[in-house]
Amino acid sequence: MGLDIIAFRNIKKVDCIFNEDRELKNDVVRFYVNEHFTGRADDIENEACYKYQLGTSSSYGYSGYNYLRNELAKLAGYQDAQDCWTKSSGPFWELINFSDCEGVIGASVSKKLSKDFCDFADKAAQHEDERFVHFYKKLKTIFEEAADEGAVMFT
Repeated sequence: MGLDIIAFRNIKKVDCIFNEDRELKNDVVRFYVNEHFTGRADDIENEACYKYQLGTSSSYGYSGYNYLRNELAKLAGYQDAQDCWTKSSGPFWELINFSDCEGVIGASVSKKLSKDFCDFADKAAQHEDERFVHFYKKLKTIFEEAADEGAVMFT
């Protein structure tokens, strides 16, 4: 098991659309707004159905993701991820201080995170761990796509 991070672009709320087996149709998704992380998805209605354009996705083991998230925190100037958790804002704060297993980040926060990824791209490219550089580039793409009236789902 692990964490999947999926970008969705151009989401549009629709009435739930089911197939003949009472399952959601392939081009419709339901987002879970994680109530423990308020403000990340104010533009998403919890459990509502959305049509979407699928974007980039990436998968991580939990320990690998937490290592990479910790490196992201250091890159942004925090001592580590736990230091970031004590703050109320800052670069990548909405991502570092977010669930490592489920929830959604909406378009408005994705726009802010996309800017953070752009602002720190040169510094990230110089990181000594190639896994981190790959992680950074992938998440940069994911949040750029979600900034286009979309969302990022963690599952």
